[in-house]
Amino acid sequence: MKQYNIDILALSEIRWKGVGQETLDHGYVLLYSGEENHHQTGVGLMMCPAAYRTMLKWTPINERILFARLATTYTKFSVIVCYAPTNETDDDVKDSFYENLQAVTKDIPKHDVLCVVVMTLSLVGHSSSIKNVHKYTWTSPDGSTRNQIDHFLIARRWRTSLLDVRGYRGADAQSHHILMIAHIQIKLRAQKKTQQDLKKLYERTSYRIEKIRRDFCISLWNKFDALAVEANDSESVEEKWEKIKSTYTMIAEEKLGFRKKPKESWDL
Repeated sequence: MKQYNIDILALSEIRWKGVGQETLDHGYVLLYSGEENHHQTGVGLMMCPAAYRTMLKWTPINERILFARLATTYTKFSVIVCYAPTNETDDDVKDSFYENLQAVTKDIPKHDVLCVVVMTLSLVGHSSSIKNVHKYTWTSPDGSTRNQIDHFLIARRWRTSLLDVRGYRGADAQSHHILMIAHIQIKLRAQKKTQQDLKKLYERTSYRIEKIRRDFCISLWNKFDALAVEANDSESVEEKWEKIKSTYTMIAEEKLGFRKKPKESWDL
């Protein structure tokens, strides 16, 4: 990422189990969403430190879809990472994928800069002026077949912000996929943490409701069961604690929500 000056990198087939966030070398952050019990499929989003500081939220939908929203100077930037099923996949899987994708896009505000990175299977098109050699994004292991299976989509109203999209064959990604880079002219804006953000409290009164309390406990148990299966003796105490802490905060935010600030009354 540093060599090619990439701020945000979409990944597919990362084959990591579960959902989480990892801080890597030099401050880069990896968000990932995979299957709970199998090292299959999975999507991820890696960001440089500057881009991560602009992130407002991120949502792991399932092992094929991940959503993140970032702040920019003039509007918000929403990105969806997708690992689409192939034509040979069962119809139920394909229907479920497109229903989930439609549900995600429906909830995104219309004024957001919406970008969708899709990894799927299709033949190379010939509609643009870019040479075919820059369109191929995947080469078979034997080198006999080349396809364009990675795509970058942007909302029509923001298409002028997209300066260029092409494959970089010289990038060593240790993959049969070719690195595809999209240049977008947009200025990200880091989010300043206010005193209110630092003291964000969960809505503990929700825990008194039996259904919410039961859902909270079941989700927590299921997540810790998955972590127990993934347990690694080589992990340090700090790494184990980070997993425990992130699990509690993720489930609490999902099931309990945050306490809302009471509205101030106006004296007339």
